Amino acid sequence: MVLVIDGLKNGVNWHNFTLFVSDQEAAFDLLSTWVREGFTLQKAALVDGDSQFELPIEAFDGSPFGPHLHDLQKQWEEALKDQTPQSIGLHKQQLQDWNRRRIAYYVKQINHGCDLTAKLEKALQKTRHQRDTPLKDQLIRQYEWLLHSQNQLLSEMKTFYQRALDHLHRNSQ
Repeated sequence: MVLVIDGLKNGVNWHNFTLFVSDQEAAFDLLSTWVREGFTLQKAALVDGDSQFELPIEAFDGSPFGPHLHDLQKQWEEALKDQTPQSIGLHKQQLQDWNRRRIAYYVKQINHGCDLTAKLEKALQKTRHQRDTPLKDQLIRQYEWLLHSQNQLLSEMKTFYQRALDHLHRNSQ
């Protein structure tokens, strides 16, 4: 992981200054320490493989990050560990509600897709029966492509709908 920074210290501009860091926490603590020692941070980014993450420079005020990150980690570990039967039942009910909303969404999308398909087919048939014009063949190809794309999308929606139904039935038993 690489930390790339721009900033100013003692009248010297630092542009694209690059440091190798072991992890995000080390990068955050390093930046915070430098700000505490008088470095004016203008830009900061973490590069990890092909990904680059711009860091919010206003978050680095000189205070250490490590203790806060460790406290946060302890809190979410406790929250995940504290699974009472009531919280598990509540989670299961929320999951079922979410699946029901997904199913309703997919039903609407499938109905909308069927309506759109019917309209496209009607427009295609109407175009095929028109007199020959220079653009008729191009328009027919466009309608055929739209129909093909719409049918693929409709097929995917039906697959997602079925998966949501299966998931709801598996989790309701």
